[in-house]
Amino acid sequence: MKPILRHVLLVLLASAPFTAAAQPADSVSVSWEKPAPNRTTYRAEGITCGPVGAGGDTLTNLRKDRTDVPSRYHPVTFQAITRLPMPSAPISRLRWTQKQLRQIAPFEGTAVTLTGFLDSLKVQGPERCNCRMTQEADVDWHLWITAHRGESKKDAIVTETTPRVRKNHPGWTTAALIPFIQAPEQVRLSGWLMYDPDHPEQLGNHRITLWEIHPVTKIEVFKAGAWVDLDPGLAHLQHRRNRRGA
Repeated sequence: MKPILRHVLLVLLASAPFTAAAQPADSVSVSWEKPAPNRTTYRAEGITCGPVGAGGDTLTNLRKDRTDVPSRYHPVTFQAITRLPMPSAPISRLRWTQKQLRQIAPFEGTAVTLTGFLDSLKVQGPERCNCRMTQEADVDWHLWITAHRGESKKDAIVTETTPRVRKNHPGWTTAALIPFIQAPEQVRLSGWLMYDPDHPEQLGNHRITLWEIHPVTKIEVFKAGAWVDLDPGLAHLQHRRNRRGA
């Protein structure tokens, strides 16, 4: 190759944008941003539900009821979440010691993305975080995500969509999610990393860790060789906003 042509090629390569996809991290970095949860009010079923629900573990409820959308997500592996510390502590963090709180503080509230397989979906019942509302639209939905197809709940990380977030995602329906339960296609869920101390009895049976993605703020499914937002209406609206420069 002539020197001048080699020089031009090197310049072009140096100026080309780097587009390689980020690889999932094997650990949750303590340096990743952890913004404080916003505070919202949710109204339904004749009930006004404040930012910490209706009593109980109000510190955990505040994190469950947040609606702020992360500015960026950190892709992580299953092991990055399952290796996080799980303090031996009461089921309400209101009764935790400062030492116990310090064990989870470096990681909780990080925005992460997890890719896996949807094992199960369950519409929950009344909970204090949702002021004991009962309708399907007004309660949390559990999504059990496994690293490998064919694994069961005991191997799964629990992720949850909440009514406060779902009201802005009309495409997030049980009908849209059911085709991906125990299907060969992967799903990709993003949201806030949160520690739920309320379910230690489920370990080894209905979950692999007490760490959750809760609330989920983005759901993608793998279709026809590409990742597709489960809420196409919202994606279309965002595309229009981007074109307008909003």
